[in-house]
Amino acid sequence: MARRESHREGLKEEVDELVDEIPIQQNLVDLRVVLGLSQRELARRIDVSQPVIARIESRRIKNVTLETLVRAAAALGARLKIELESPRFLSRGTA
Repeated sequence: MARRESHREGLKEEVDELVDEIPIQQNLVDLRVVLGLSQRELARRIDVSQPVIARIESRRIKNVTLETLVRAAAALGARLKIELESPRFLSRGTA
């Protein structure tokens, strides 16, 4: 049982590190600023509160829904692209 808990903790840490590597939040900030939109205006466009936008942009929300990200991207004239990379060991045998 302790081994299973240890594995879950290790997986959680790995997932948290991978989430931190995703630049979506910074991309949203950059695009919003370039377009001259305030956090309040973006929030209005996607029907959330301004503090939600602030928390997304500052990475204080880890569990942003895909729907919210897609709506934010669309409101900024962009689109969200999610790509799943195969583990390295699967790509070794393919040529």
